[in-house]
Amino acid sequence: MIIKAISLTLLFYTLSWGEIYYFAHQERVYLNKLKEQRFIDDDIIEYYENQDGQRMGVKREVLLKCGVNKSCQQIFKKYNLKNIKNITSSIFLITVKKDDDVFELSQKLYLEDNITISHPNFIKKYQLR
Repeated sequence: MIIKAISLTLLFYTLSWGEIYYFAHQERVYLNKLKEQRFIDDDIIEYYENQDGQRMGVKREVLLKCGVNKSCQQIFKKYNLKNIKNITSSIFLITVKKDDDVFELSQKLYLEDNITISHPNFIKKYQLR
């Protein structure tokens, strides 16, 4: 009976992690959405928790890095991306439209051939070492 209860608890815990994820080091990192939100100017920050219990805020932005000697212009056109800020010659910060899902867009972009990094813009707490 105890084993069955533990199994059901583990199953419930696993199912509670939705399909919200991003790619890090070529692997999916799953997140659980928290109810907490924060508004800064016109922007909303939503909070998530990863499987290690680390809490992080997510802005409506995607960080994108193109491969070496690759252009992202075709990708920008393909996904109709307009609000793009250059961080470096190959790294971009894309503001996501209010109707679009940040995680879904970052997942689609990551799967493109000439993209090496694509994930939401996380806000993490700074800690002094």
